[in-house]
Amino acid sequence: MSDLPMAVKRKTTTIVEAKDRLSSLPDDILIAILSHLPLPYAIVTGVLSTRWRGLWTNLKSTSVNLEDHTFENIPKFLTVLNNIIVQLKSPKIEVFSVDLGHLIWHSHWKPLMDSWFDQLGECNIREFKVIWPFLTPLKSHKLPKFIFQTQSLVSLELNSTFDWRLPDQFDDLNLKNLSITFCVTRSNEWVKKLIRACPLLEKLSLTSDWGHSKYIECSNQNLRRLIINIGLRRNDLKIVISCPNINYLAVRAPNCVTFSFDEDPIMLREAKIEILRQHYAITRADDDENRLLSQLCGTISNVVILGLDVFALRNTSTVFRYATRLTVDMKTSNDIQTVFNFLDFCPSLDVLTLRFCHTGRVYNKWILPKPDKANTLRGVLKRINIEIYGDTYCEPVNFVELIEYLLSSVVDLAHFTYNLANCEGRDTENVKLKQRREFKLCRLLYRCQVASTACEAEFIGRYVKMSRKAGSTVPIAYGKFIPDH
Repeated sequence: MSDLPMAVKRKTTTIVEAKDRLSSLPDDILIAILSHLPLPYAIVTGVLSTRWRGLWTNLKSTSVNLEDHTFENIPKFLTVLNNIIVQLKSPKIEVFSVDLGHLIWHSHWKPLMDSWFDQLGECNIREFKVIWPFLTPLKSHKLPKFIFQTQSLVSLELNSTFDWRLPDQFDDLNLKNLSITFCVTRSNEWVKKLIRACPLLEKLSLTSDWGHSKYIECSNQNLRRLIINIGLRRNDLKIVISCPNINYLAVRAPNCVTFSFDEDPIMLREAKIEILRQHYAITRADDDENRLLSQLCGTISNVVILGLDVFALRNTSTVFRYATRLTVDMKTSNDIQTVFNFLDFCPSLDVLTLRFCHTGRVYNKWILPKPDKANTLRGVLKRINIEIYGDTYCEPVNFVELIEYLLSSVVDLAHFTYNLANCEGRDTENVKLKQRREFKLCRLLYRCQVASTACEAEFIGRYVKMSRKAGSTVPIAYGKFIPDH
């Protein structure tokens, strides 16, 4: 019994030492940890130890979420938040993110919000994000004044369901990264004006869903990367692009959207195109769709890296003379025929990537090209990648049929990769069932009759990785599973 107090004392000492080890970390590390927490939670950590008190005032990145507060508590929270922001001592805040949630705007909150945003102007914010998804009674809302006054701001993300109002006059901004998401916008003049006011802009992302506007203009001479994501619409939309120096273009838009380039993007080297079909919204003749798609593809015909969905692949006759890498988003088992037909339009192609990423899709009963069509691949492709994403269902036997066909058709293939690492399978399946399917697929792959052993093969799964070097018929396995040879 005499040893019991000593044992308790040793245990207590161990716990205290463990706490001391955490508190003894340098301030920079502790501040970095707190920067990953929402601002209110970072402040509360001060109760853990006197060592932690006041550390939150040196945060270099933080976030505020009003979604967690009730309607009655929001005014009080905004008042407290004003007092908190005044205490931030960091000379420059890297990232400040605010999520207003489904906050319904009321005029008597305006002074609190304006005061809060004015305080942010003293923090020399480098990256500012504001999310306001709720449709407010106001048709528009003013952008915070500090955005136009802070020289340190280089990245701005606006995610809202309404128009923002800009000052009548303001100096050019130092933004290099601008992301705008809007929904029920009726006028895009503020978007046009904001883009033009950023002479240093390098990356622009535009996202719009269910918009009422029929015209969007994007004009910037310095822009390098342009990403356009247009969702479902009830009317036609024309997008005019005047960005001659872009080297990357990504477009995801329905077939009711047309694109017009005022200046040819002569620096463009990489492009990704995905066309959404929405028959229920707007009925458009197939000839019109093909014409619009051909016009867009004709503008990007000089790219080196190309990404297309099957619809764009099937409906364009543009020759991509310089394309060396092609990525295709597969939708059905019949799409492989379309891919093979399109290869005639890419005479310089070296790398082909087939992505299977559609939720709940079952790929089976492949319709493979005839042998004479497969012969066109000989001596052209050097690398083929197959990538499986999400919960795509992949029956091992079905995919082996496709892989076996590809390996036997391209005799000069140098490298083949089958990547299953990002495939989660169906939620209804347990982990062991997913493991068994993956192991079965791995076995079948290395029993394929490959036309040439000069091809280097690689299998990347969630539970096992395997590779076979060129000139060898024996695979090397990594992980839990060692196949039968």
